[in-house]
Amino acid sequence: MSTITTKDGTPIYDWGTGWFLRVTIAAGFLSAVADRFGLWGPPGAANIDWGAWKPFVDHTRLLTFYLPQSLAPFAAIFATLAETVLGVWLLVGWRTRIAAYASAALLLTFALSMTLAVGVKSPLNYAVFTGVAAAFALAVLNTSPTRQRIIVKRASDKRNEHQLVSVGAAQSDKVHRQSI
Repeated sequence: MSTITTKDGTPIYDWGTGWFLRVTIAAGFLSAVADRFGLWGPPGAANIDWGAWKPFVDHTRLLTFYLPQSLAPFAAIFATLAETVLGVWLLVGWRTRIAAYASAALLLTFALSMTLAVGVKSPLNYAVFTGVAAAFALAVLNTSPTRQRIIVKRASDKRNEHQLVSVGAAQSDKVHRQSI
């Protein structure tokens, strides 16, 4: 994969890393959606968390204990729509930075709800905090071309300032040696 680098060879963005993060976060979202519609297998089968819509709504009710119980089906619908939309956006690379920040927020909401409802072990087992970190990393890595030019210009300016200081110090040292 290609990498954007500065004139001195410093890598700014590796397209391969961004691609891998996008696909893995999208796969996590879309796999969870497939599970709640029974596409991975029926409820109770090996490695199946829900296997159908009703067990997922019941699980959502458990995790959203702080909401009125009548809102659990709406929270389940919202989570499913958000995961589907964000998963597709990330998979195709459309509005990646927005999708990454939104994914981080959604996953952080899941992680905090899971922690408060059932303890910290569950979000750790499902690597939800890792997903949050991956989504934030993707958002930061995915900088616009304008932002990349600003970063390169600032790095170039700082490098030139350093060179000017070094040249000035060398000339000062040379003048000092000549005067002795």
